[in-house]
Amino acid sequence: MEQLAAWDRARHARLFDGSVGGVVSFSLQGSAGVYLAPIKLGFPPKEFKVLIDTGSEVLWVKSNACANCPRYNRLGMPLNFFESAASSTAGSLSCSNQFCAAVARTAATHCVSHQCSYTIQYADGSGTSGLYMTDKFYLSSISPDSMVASSSALVVFGVSTYQSGALVDTYNEFDGIFGFGRGIVYTPLVPSQRHCNLYLQSIVVNGQMLPIDPVVFVTSTHHGTIVDSGTNMVYITEKAYDPLVNAVTSVVSHSATPRIHSGRQCYLIGSSVSHIFPLVSFSFVGGASLVIKPQEYLIVSDEGIGMWCLGFLKNNGQTILGELILKDKIFVYDMDNGRVGWVDYNCSLVTNISLSNKDFASPSQSNLSSSYRDLSLELWPPAIAALLCTCWVLLIVSY
Repeated sequence: MEQLAAWDRARHARLFDGSVGGVVSFSLQGSAGVYLAPIKLGFPPKEFKVLIDTGSEVLWVKSNACANCPRYNRLGMPLNFFESAASSTAGSLSCSNQFCAAVARTAATHCVSHQCSYTIQYADGSGTSGLYMTDKFYLSSISPDSMVASSSALVVFGVSTYQSGALVDTYNEFDGIFGFGRGIVYTPLVPSQRHCNLYLQSIVVNGQMLPIDPVVFVTSTHHGTIVDSGTNMVYITEKAYDPLVNAVTSVVSHSATPRIHSGRQCYLIGSSVSHIFPLVSFSFVGGASLVIKPQEYLIVSDEGIGMWCLGFLKNNGQTILGELILKDKIFVYDMDNGRVGWVDYNCSLVTNISLSNKDFASPSQSNLSSSYRDLSLELWPPAIAALLCTCWVLLIVSY
């Protein structure tokens, strides 16, 4: 860790010197930001009420094998659980299945007894894990002439066997979550800057915004927020550093022992960091959030087994988001439209980039679509796209 910081100090000294075939219809229930949709899975069909979530990308329902999942809601009404044995069309998803590799882009995917499994963490600190399965999904589609027709399709979805955080609260009225995440998010670049400066607004730990005056992130001669893939660590401006470290320490206080090692904030722990440490989010103008998982901002200490140190270091001026938290993401530097975008991606997968001569869409129209093995980008004709082998940055520049 000391060596990485030394490299960063040396660097900073130099540096700062598809087509739509129909519309699927869902009836929504609820209000006040919580919307539920009834869906049907399996044969015979069984109805589930799922929470519509545009911030995640996986559909999952609770498994009858989930030991810690609530069985009843706050009114004492039973919740619904998926039972694979009760559906004649249910099937498991093997780790060799093509989809298993594809979903690794959006959720931590692994294998349990040769079955494709997942672990998902949400911004509020809650999480769920389970197995992917296939079964019939029933939907009502609206044709171009406004006719409604019922149909079914074989889909892949998650069957959760474990939940944590707010998901185990009995006030929840839903049987699962339907993720409609849009993938890549964009935030504007600060104009007329030598470096890749962004408008950072706040930092969120475990779903709670930290009490930091946004003025500390405003770009000026010696302040601002920079994305720099050549910097190893993450440097937090002085007035934001202490609130960030204190918030993380508070969350893990019952499961980890804080230690200061070589001036760094470290922790002695005896279990998985992903189960103890919170998500950290950097929130930018335009609604874009860079969500960082514990395994992305923690570094194993060389002083002993079980000691992990934060990859956040205090800086007198600028906040610099370095390579430590940029891994396993694709970054798009769109200089024509003055913005930067990113999306989580499993960089162990093979990625092909295809370029089109079509006009590059405006920020509100542009998109990054992905198939099992391909990412397609429509670029302005005089542009260069380069995907670095470490897979965390996609560069778009104009002549």
